[in-house]
Amino acid sequence: MNASPLKFSIIVVVLNRKTTIQRCIDSVANQTYHNRELIIIDGGSSDGTIEIIKNRTSAVDQWISEPDNGIYNAMNKGVDRATGDWIIFLGADDFLIAPDVLERVATRLCSTNFCDKLVYGRVAVVSEDGGVIGDWGDFNHQILGLPHQGTFHHRSFFETHGRFDESFKIAGDYELLLRELKCAQAPYMPDIVVAGFSNGGVSTDLDSAPIYWIEYARAQRVNGIFPYTVPWCRCFFSAALFWTLGKIMPEQWTKRFKTRYADCRLKTACGFDLDKTDECEAHISVLVNNPPAIARPIDE
Repeated sequence: MNASPLKFSIIVVVLNRKTTIQRCIDSVANQTYHNRELIIIDGGSSDGTIEIIKNRTSAVDQWISEPDNGIYNAMNKGVDRATGDWIIFLGADDFLIAPDVLERVATRLCSTNFCDKLVYGRVAVVSEDGGVIGDWGDFNHQILGLPHQGTFHHRSFFETHGRFDESFKIAGDYELLLRELKCAQAPYMPDIVVAGFSNGGVSTDLDSAPIYWIEYARAQRVNGIFPYTVPWCRCFFSAALFWTLGKIMPEQWTKRFKTRYADCRLKTACGFDLDKTDECEAHISVLVNNPPAIARPIDE
């Protein structure tokens, strides 16, 4: 590996995720690029997550466990502790998809005269059993968002734009990115799949679907962007319909509605129907049905 002065800070926020936190930690520990730090911000887990972290302290540079005021309060705690040149955020259900991800990103950043505050690659979508079912990342219109688990933030990004707005519950990462994307484009690394994330997370969870789209519109509004477009209205009312049906229909139907909504959000990536609107374009493709291990390299 070529020597590089770049340092990465990987910030992981977690609350009661004992079934996935090990995978997340190991995906960082197995990286071939060593100029990095792993910072874990735990919100006061009580399910055994803390014990797993303690057993892997050799792979963790900093960690705390204390109650917080939500995911973005936890992320802000991580930013305050980070010492890297570039920062990436993962949830406990996320993981770096291959052991050479950071090395490849570092090579790209060092070989190009980057003066940008953001750079991003693709992310893989994984099912509950760990199978990779698709990937996405490329937007013609970045104003609609970037794959958060695949986005690297330069330290200067936070010096310029501040921290996450903790009044958001779901779309605070999108709002923070908009502060830059409303007036600049982020370089895209189409040949690098950065991370895997689980379909059915909070942004695709039916229980929070209407709130997500309300916050999505609010994030655009506070950044001077008119949010109430036809695609947004279609997404909001579809989410509200799924949510209502999930509440009033028999229990055996609830899981179907949740799965249907999560699948719709996966297929549209940024939330809009790609078959009916050209407002965004996401690359989605089947990679493999049953990958043998989480550290399996993704071919360029």
